[in-house]
Amino acid sequence: ERRLVRAVMNVSTKQKKVYFSSANGERYGVGFQSLPDEQITKLTSFLAFYNYNVNELGFTQGWPEKIPDDADVLFIIGPTVAFSKTAQNTILSYIERKGKLFITVDPTGQEDFSWLLEKAGLTLKKENLRQVEGRPEIIAGKFLPHPIEELFVKKETGILFLANAYFESKPAANTILTSNPLLESGFSSYADVNKNGKLDKDEKQNSFLLSTILTQKEDPANPSTTENPTRIILYSGTSWITNRYVLYNLNSILAVNSVNWLNQSPLTEKILPKKEE
Repeated sequence: ERRLVRAVMNVSTKQKKVYFSSANGERYGVGFQSLPDEQITKLTSFLAFYNYNVNELGFTQGWPEKIPDDADVLFIIGPTVAFSKTAQNTILSYIERKGKLFITVDPTGQEDFSWLLEKAGLTLKKENLRQVEGRPEIIAGKFLPHPIEELFVKKETGILFLANAYFESKPAANTILTSNPLLESGFSSYADVNKNGKLDKDEKQNSFLLSTILTQKEDPANPSTTENPTRIILYSGTSWITNRYVLYNLNSILAVNSVNWLNQSPLTEKILPKKEE
């Protein structure tokens, strides 16, 4: 059945070309070859199932001076090395030409994407979020209304998320991007400020923003009529999409729906590759 579904999708949908950046310590690069649980081979396998052509974006492909014109989506998965000014400008230029970006932050890395977040009035706050004492993972289950999540079944299953950072608003002038929340941790979570693994009396439970969607800000006097707008999805963590966690809860479904939405493709939430033992 799985092979039949894949064959139908391959002949009925236009193949999309996606690139994974690999020159800044991302999960797609060679830096994690000795850590299979931290790689994203299962994610790329899912994308191949949905008729995406997966490619690497590194120095041999002209990075960081350019992003290929045929890139339907650019994935930046957990860079651990900060982007150069050249790379930042290349990404911003890609956004200006209606690019599609799927970005996950590695809170332990040097790249915090402040140069991008500031354009939407956001900042990344590195803090250990917890729900259950002694457990580093949380179940993020507060989905904000959006086509990405509207087909989810059993939303209470949530996303298994290793949350060591979250986004928060930061007043900024001359923002060019609009932020729309997608996923929050839920009000049972708290920031473990002193890192003792427990909820102390001075630590308050709250719902923290883990994922947001950025789009170009509309000019009320000149509304855009483009059918191919800029779309950026940002996640404050990377572990949820790695081989170790991607098959848990709704993780794989969220990943696939996010990519399909970036491409304005039908959301085929119920058709997923067979779960591996």
